[in-house]
Amino acid sequence: PDWVISGINRGGNLGTDIIYSGTVGAALEGCISGSRSIAVSLEGVERSPHYYEVAGEIVRKILSQDGVLELSENEVLNLNVPNLPYSEIKGIRTARVGRRFYEGKMWERHDPRGQRYFWIGASGYGHEPIDGSDCVLLADGYVTATVLKPCYYHETATKRVASKLEGLILAGVDEVSPVTSPVLEGNL
Repeated sequence: PDWVISGINRGGNLGTDIIYSGTVGAALEGCISGSRSIAVSLEGVERSPHYYEVAGEIVRKILSQDGVLELSENEVLNLNVPNLPYSEIKGIRTARVGRRFYEGKMWERHDPRGQRYFWIGASGYGHEPIDGSDCVLLADGYVTATVLKPCYYHETATKRVASKLEGLILAGVDEVSPVTSPVLEGNL
């Protein structure tokens, strides 16, 4: 396809949320498959009404403007829209990735197969006041646009640890017994 549009997600994908976001993940998958891709999220959905049509109109306007959105190969646009009427949105700003934090809780649950898993949720959240970040700009009423790439590789850090790791001799590896897991047994 010409474009992969992932979303409109119910809730923002801001700051470090992008690491585990399904909406951003689907856009990254589109990018990896060779399509230009956008992840779209509506922040502030705990308030009613929900302005999904505003987010849709913003995406339509962006895509209808020739030359406005020229993403290179391996680039994804992460778009976060405040849950506001169109007339109250201050504009669109490009943004750096911020950092959100949560008052987290963890719940033990069971999947349809009876396997135990843990759901990590949030009872409230905030963000660091990083100038120019998606979190700050969105809270100020702007649509935020951040270009992402599907690569977690950190070249500088990898080079820093290379000499220590590559010189490590794994003596006695043959003597180590495999670890068994009752959770994984029979589920592979």
